[in-house]
Formats: sequence, C-alpha cells, structure tokens
Amino acid sequence: GGVRVPATFISITRVACLLPPARSAWKGADAVVSLCVEERGGGGECKATVTYFESALPPRISAVKPRLLPLGDATPVSLIGSNLAPTGEDLVCRFGEKSAPTLARFVK
Repeated sequence: GGVRVPATFISITRVACLLPPARSAWKGADAVVSLCVEERGGGGECKATVTYFESALPPRISAVKPRLLPLGDATPVSLIGSNLAPTGEDLVCRFGEKSAPTLARFVK
C-alpha cells in the first residue's frame, strides 16, 4: 500500500520528497503516517513518520500537565490534545482570557 512519490537526491545523507495530500483515512487525531525510503528494486527502511494535521480546525486540548502550579513561579506546562502542530510564532498559549499570549514551544 501507500503512495509512491519521486525522491530528489540532494547529497549522500539527504533526499527530498514532496509529500502527497493527506488521504481521508489519514486525517484526524491519528494522522501519523510512516515514511519510507527505498530503491526501485526493493531494499529500504520505514523508520520515520510524518504527522498530517487539519489546518482549518483549531487545536483541541484534552489534558494539561501539571494541573496544580505553585503561585509566583514560572512553570512549564504541557498541553496534550489533537491538531497541535509546529506552526512557529502562530502557536501560542494564553493563560486566562485577558492575558497576553505566550509563544508556545512544539515538543513532539
């Protein structure tokens, strides 16, 4: 199965591929798709993954860790959910309705 696309050789340690549009079966919270590199005659490996996300949908939060924070300390907080993506400066956290947004850091 899968979708085959041409690879562009860049160097002995780098190849570029244009990923196809996500299939409907790939969409949703479990949109992690394996990425393989192989030669036409076979031989290769599938140790990488890519994650498709629905850019038209907002991020959804299902859990926050830790849930209890000490007063007066700046504490890192992890948000777990779906449709979270490394969108650079567009990804921010807001604490309270009127606070200034804080730049979020995409972890994985």
